[in-house]
Amino acid sequence: MLGGITALLIAGLVAIWFYRTAIAKEDDKPWTWAFIGVICFYGFFTIWRMMVVRPVLLMLGQHHNDITTFLIASSAILLAALFATFIRRRYLIKGKLE
Repeated sequence: MLGGITALLIAGLVAIWFYRTAIAKEDDKPWTWAFIGVICFYGFFTIWRMMVVRPVLLMLGQHHNDITTFLIASSAILLAALFATFIRRRYLIKGKLE
């Protein structure tokens, strides 16, 4: 539950980050970039959570504690933020999508 709320808040911050970067680069479509940022972050977050986090937690079963659960669940947020950073650097800062 907390991971989903945190992910939504970070997705909002990513949208603002992409929007402000597009404005600074004088791009004519900053809202498009904000949308791309949210899709990159939340899409990767959702895929990672379904494909990796849930199976790992199910595999561990009763043999994990709260800290382990927190770290595994937080990996989705961290990796999604890294993916959004990669997209921002690769396509928004260095050049436009073609």
